Amino acid sequence: MKSINYLSKKAKKIVPYQWEESAGNEVLRFDTNTVPLPPPDLKRFFKSLGNGCPINEYKDPSYKRLEALIAQYEKVNPAMIAVTNSGDEAIDVLAKTFLDAGDVFLVTPPTYEIFSIQCELNMGRVVEDPLISRMFNVNTANVISKAKKKNAKIIFLCNPNNPTGTIISQEEIEKIVRNCSCIVVVDEAYREFYGKSSVSLLQKYDNLVILRSFSKFAGIAGARVGYLIAGPSLTSKFRSIRFPMGVSYFSYKLAEWVLENDQKWMKDQVEIIKKERTKVARELSRLGYFVYASQANFLLVKIGSNAKELCSKLREKGILVKDRSSKKYIEGCIRITIRSPKENMQLINAFEDIALKKYALIDRDGTLIFEPQDTFQVESIKKLKVLNGAIAGLKELMTQGYKLILITNQDGLGTASFPKKDFDGPQNKMLHIFKENGITFTKIFICPHLASENCGCRKPKNGLIKNLLKVNKMDKKKSFVCGDRLTDRLLAKNIGIKFIPVKTNTNLYNALKKGGVI
Repeated sequence: MKSINYLSKKAKKIVPYQWEESAGNEVLRFDTNTVPLPPPDLKRFFKSLGNGCPINEYKDPSYKRLEALIAQYEKVNPAMIAVTNSGDEAIDVLAKTFLDAGDVFLVTPPTYEIFSIQCELNMGRVVEDPLISRMFNVNTANVISKAKKKNAKIIFLCNPNNPTGTIISQEEIEKIVRNCSCIVVVDEAYREFYGKSSVSLLQKYDNLVILRSFSKFAGIAGARVGYLIAGPSLTSKFRSIRFPMGVSYFSYKLAEWVLENDQKWMKDQVEIIKKERTKVARELSRLGYFVYASQANFLLVKIGSNAKELCSKLREKGILVKDRSSKKYIEGCIRITIRSPKENMQLINAFEDIALKKYALIDRDGTLIFEPQDTFQVESIKKLKVLNGAIAGLKELMTQGYKLILITNQDGLGTASFPKKDFDGPQNKMLHIFKENGITFTKIFICPHLASENCGCRKPKNGLIKNLLKVNKMDKKKSFVCGDRLTDRLLAKNIGIKFIPVKTNTNLYNALKKGGVI
C-alpha cells in the first residue's frame, strides 16, 4: 500500500459519499431521493434518435438547444444557463470558479455532503453554521455574521434542504444575498416538491447562483444532467470551466426530450409524491416516530438509539433507507424517499412488522361499559351501556398508533351461574358498536376463572398475554394498562408499564387525557 504515500493531504482526508450496494438482490430503494418511475414511453425517445445518432462523434459540446429549453422552463435568458454533468459536477465547477487555496466556504449542516467534499478537494476551507434548532431552521443573522467574519467566498444554501426537507424563505435568502459580499449558491434540486424558487432574485443580484438537477423532477437521475443559473458573465465562466463535452450525447438528448414531451407527466409525478409524502408522514407518526416537516420528496425520521437495527431489519425485507443515525446533528435519524403508492405501502407494512408496538391494555367492565355494582356482571344486552368517553378515547388511541388490547376477568364464565350465551350477547353488541365507530381490538383476552381457582391467566397475572409479549416487541415506555381496579394496577406493574386509573363507570377519554397519553 505504498501508493497511499502519493496522495495529497486533501485526498487522504476525504471520506467517500456513502452508497449502499444492493448486493445484486431485488430491493426497494428508499435511500436515493429519486422518483419512482422514469419518463413514460422511452422507446419513443430512442426511436426519435433514428439513424442520426453519431455516437462515434462529439455532438454539440455547447448544449445550446438544451440550454434554450431549460431557459424556457426556468423563464430566464438562455445566456443564464450552464449545463453540467449532474448537479455534483456543478458544485465542482463552483468550487473551481470561486475558491483559491485556503478560501472559506460556508455550509449549514446537516446538509448535502458534496458541498464540502468538492470544495475541500479544490483546496477550500469549510466553516459551518449548524442548523441546531429543533426544526432545523437557518439562522440568517448567524450566517451573515459568520460569512463576514470569516471572509467567506461561497455560502451554500440547500432549499429544500437535504437531508432535513426543511426550507428557508425567499425573504431570508434575499437578506443573505443582499448583506453578504460573496457568492450565495441556492441548491434547488428539490424545488418542484416545494413550489417556490429564488430564480426571480437573479434580476436584482449578481452574486446569486441557482443549482439545479434533472435527477429529481424529471425522473432521469441515471442520465446525470444538471445546470447552473446565474448572470451571463458568471455563466460564461462556468461554461469555460466545466468539462468540455462532459455530458453524454444520450443524456443531453434525453434531457431535451423530457422538456419537450413530458412536462405534464413531471407535474403529475410531483403531485402524487406530495400526496404520498403526507400519507407516509402520517402513518409513521401513527407508529410513534417523530417525522420532520418536509417540502422535498423525502422525510427525515427520528428513530432513536435503535435506528441501525431498524435499518438492518428493513434491509432483510428488501427495503433500503438512508441511515443518517451516526451523522452529527441528526443522530438517531433515517431518511426515507417517497416512492409510488404501492411501494410506500410496502414500506409502512414493513415498519408495522418491525417497529416496537404501543399497546393500550384496556379493562372492560367499569372502564368501557357500565358495570352494575350489585352483580358486577353484564349478562344481558339490556344491561349494556357504553360509557361516556369510551368511543372518543379508543378512537384517539388508534389515531396515535396504539394497538388496542381488551383484557378482562369474567368470574365463572361458562358455568351454570354465568352461561357463555349470556356473556356473548352484550359482548358482541359492544364490539359491533365499536366497529361502527372505526374501533377494532388487536386482541381480546378473557379469563373465565374464579379467583379461588388460582389460575395463571387471571389479572393481575400476565398469563393471558404472555405469548403476545413474547412474539411482539412492546414499547414499554409508551404502552400502558387502563382500568378501574387494583388488579389492573398490579397487571401494569407485573408487565413493567404505566398504569392509567379510571374511576368505575366514569369517562375513559378524560382519564386518558389526565394520564398524559392523549
